[in-house]
Amino acid sequence: WTQAYEKYENNKIADTMKIVSNLLLLLSLSTGVTVSEAGGCPFSNTGDDVPCDSTHGHLRSRRLASLSEDKETRERLAAIIAEQKRSLQSTDCIATETYNNLREILSAMAGAIADDGDRGHFIGGVVRLAAHDFMDFDQNAGSLGEERGGSDGCIDFDHPANAGLSRLWCDDADLCPLKALYDDVFSVAMSRADFWVMCATGVIQNAAPTPINIPVRWGRVDRASCPTSSSRIPEPTGCEANQAAFIDRMGLTWTDAVALLGAHSLGGGHAEFSGHPGTWVDNDIESTVFDKRFYTELMTRGWRPRFLPGVPDNDWTWGGNNRGVMMLNTDICLFFDINQDVNCCTNIGENCNNNTLQDIQCRTNAQVHPEAHDAVHWFANGNRNNNRAFFEAFPIAWEKATENGHGTLNELSESGCDVLGEPSASPSFLDEECLTTDIYENLRVALSDMVSSITNDGDRGHFIGGIVRLAAHDFMDFDQNADSLGQEIGGSDGCIDFNHAANAGLPRLWCDDPVLCPFKALYDGLYNRAMSRADYWVASATLLIENAAPSQFNLPFQWGRTDSPSCPTSSSRLPEPTGCDAVEDAFITRMGITWTDAVALLGAHTLGGGHAEFSGHPGTWVDSDLESTLFDKRFYTELLNRGWRPRFPAGVPDNDWTWGGNNRGVMMLNSDICLSFDIDQSVDCCTNTNQDCRNNTIQNVPCADANSIRPEAHAAVQNFASGNGNDNAAFFDAFRTAWTAATTNGHGTLNNLVDDAADCPNPFAPSSTPSLSSVPTILTTRDPDCVTSETYQNLRDSLDAMVTAIVDDGDRGHFIGGIVRLAAHDFMDFD
Repeated sequence: WTQAYEKYENNKIADTMKIVSNLLLLLSLSTGVTVSEAGGCPFSNTGDDVPCDSTHGHLRSRRLASLSEDKETRERLAAIIAEQKRSLQSTDCIATETYNNLREILSAMAGAIADDGDRGHFIGGVVRLAAHDFMDFDQNAGSLGEERGGSDGCIDFDHPANAGLSRLWCDDADLCPLKALYDDVFSVAMSRADFWVMCATGVIQNAAPTPINIPVRWGRVDRASCPTSSSRIPEPTGCEANQAAFIDRMGLTWTDAVALLGAHSLGGGHAEFSGHPGTWVDNDIESTVFDKRFYTELMTRGWRPRFLPGVPDNDWTWGGNNRGVMMLNTDICLFFDINQDVNCCTNIGENCNNNTLQDIQCRTNAQVHPEAHDAVHWFANGNRNNNRAFFEAFPIAWEKATENGHGTLNELSESGCDVLGEPSASPSFLDEECLTTDIYENLRVALSDMVSSITNDGDRGHFIGGIVRLAAHDFMDFDQNADSLGQEIGGSDGCIDFNHAANAGLPRLWCDDPVLCPFKALYDGLYNRAMSRADYWVASATLLIENAAPSQFNLPFQWGRTDSPSCPTSSSRLPEPTGCDAVEDAFITRMGITWTDAVALLGAHTLGGGHAEFSGHPGTWVDSDLESTLFDKRFYTELLNRGWRPRFPAGVPDNDWTWGGNNRGVMMLNSDICLSFDIDQSVDCCTNTNQDCRNNTIQNVPCADANSIRPEAHAAVQNFASGNGNDNAAFFDAFRTAWTAATTNGHGTLNNLVDDAADCPNPFAPSSTPSLSSVPTILTTRDPDCVTSETYQNLRDSLDAMVTAIVDDGDRGHFIGGIVRLAAHDFMDFD
């Protein structure tokens, strides 16, 4: 985390990580402050170049020595502050919206970390914080006269078992923004234990490629101390440690334990802290995703001990000793019998990178721990993206682990609670019936400047295509039948689940880092004062399409869309690239547009391209990177004229097509090819046998056309591709109709731009113009209209208790006098 922070500091991006600490009221007293270490002398006007003579030096070392040196005094003060926090915490209500706001803030914090490995460490660290809090639960402790533990907000951060967690939970708001977020916002609503569990639950849900439903409840009580806690955390020695911690003490099943250990897919180990460097999965980007990859890696790789047998906390790798992948003994033992300290390879069919062990197959633990063995096999089962078994088992195990020892906890409330962590309300002029043509055209210029600043054709195409995709993925979740199902209608509502696999890559365009995501910074810093997020996405995509057209092309734009705070069913409605059945479901059945409209909208694939890391479909739809920056009919002429053939064998559901070698940078999806050709039967064929399909087996196997099964789509492709090379008239006319229908679906009557600026208030007046580095503020519970006498009296009582806690008279006097001086130095500058 320190390395990540320094990297941000060096790149002048550290302000992004200060979203919480720079905008919120920080606590005025921290229990860990060592006053004697402060810079400068205590009675100087400034901390620089002060006369540190012997008198000042004595005063400096003497001042509030109790806070610096007396642990008992600091603990008494900490207890007073903790009690005040508890008295402010709501005892009868935490809103679902508060939890959702916390999830959004955590997503923004993770998104601000550009390095995949550092982001994985942050996400995994949050989960580890909650897990090390609940893994000390002992159902037998009551009979032993010890505390039972569990999720109680208490961790011994100095214990080796918790090494590294103090880099996540400390009193430095810059280095530990998670704790600053709790101290300054959420501590008034929930205990520390509830916050840790909710944060871990939130980052897990955010990191899951498909929705995972995990119950969220509150009401845990924080403990002030937990002396036996760390001794109960399982050492990574093997399944005897798992048995003792998860089964014997926590009272879970082996299936539960295996499910919880699947969270190792997030983050990784560190040589400095655990002594086990590396991620459990194949690379840093995978360590940011919560899925079943832990189990598939465990079963399929050729793992072998990194060190000699007999080392109690050995670990395993399938690369060289220094390769960044590892499994602990406590992981390997879930599926293999390694209790005899035998050097072996878990899968001799793979390269174990050790000639001595290559032919020594580890035995499975089917006889030793059959339930654990079966659970690993069950969770890993199915295709790569099928997490169903794991996602069913994990919430059960997580609920047991996080609620152990707490009796009945409280459900989140849908109404009647104060909401915390909520972004500030939109500026009032968003309610005005006015958006000018000048503002719209200024946005065109700003976007054009951004595009022009990107010198690489491929990157420029990705940027343009990415913004069009952002708007399209917002409107493609419209469902005209949703009302009857009791669901949200969707459409262009400024709401996308950026953590869903269908939207992979879009967080690289819409994130809270102004350097990495200038398009969002432009909105946050300027245009959020003029339009909703939904309007901004549609306007930007519309303008970029117009700018990318080789000839005059005008698209209508109207404004007035309202942003939706959540869209739980959104991503499930986006069409998978499997074929025209998916196109029909999304565009025809749900969106209510025609096949001609659908074919026209898919013509926007001419912009940008696919990416192997995100969609798994690398390449542009057109012939070159330069062509991917142009909006014209080239998508249709490429579809008809090239000799497209499947890149992979027939039957792959999300196959794609190419007319080059497998690695050539051109492709079409099944959902593109099917518009003109009949590929529903998964037949290997060539779309144009007069062209080189680069595959001798199917060079003479023509694909049947789709005229008989999708005549309207087939005819639309032919129509849009017709005419000479520069004649885009048919395509442009159809696209205008389709784009208007898609971007206005579900919004009723929208508003036209106003030509005369004098008729509108100026949202960018100098008194209210923010900078591009502006970030949304977060509401606290402070009431600007009311402070009660009781609040003042409570403050007096707290101060009196703090003063009493300082046993040394001199220190107590310094404390009282220091507070008076603080106020006095604030008012004495009046002139």
